[in-house]
Amino acid sequence: MPAGYRFPLAGSLALLFVVALSAGCSKSDRVAVHPVEGQLSWNGQPLANAFVVLHPQDKSNPKLLAARAQTDAEGKFQLTTYDQADGAAAGEYQVTVEYFRPVNNGGSFVPGPNVLPAKLARPETSEITVSVAAGKNTLQPIVVR
Repeated sequence: MPAGYRFPLAGSLALLFVVALSAGCSKSDRVAVHPVEGQLSWNGQPLANAFVVLHPQDKSNPKLLAARAQTDAEGKFQLTTYDQADGAAAGEYQVTVEYFRPVNNGGSFVPGPNVLPAKLARPETSEITVSVAAGKNTLQPIVVR
């Protein structure tokens, strides 16, 4: 990550949402989650600093929350629902992915626009789906073209 790089606004807002939501949930209100790890690539290369969100397809249970992660330098990620890297609830998910390439703004790096296809930023248009099962999960690599 370049020196002076700041997290994108969307990622910061997503993190604040997760923190605020989990702060209002007692442990007894939580749905059981299972560890989930995966890897993301774009144009055949690992994609670092991308934001991956799993959106539950089951809308009937309001306790099912989206799980989020940011990819590391190798494009790998571990999902978080309530606590860091705790995973996601079992079920089917639409996956959204965004990557805000850093741009130099007067010597400081700031997030630029999302450079991935716009359809990947919305669960309604993303064609990426995954399943999470009880127990530890390693997702098939997510390949963005």
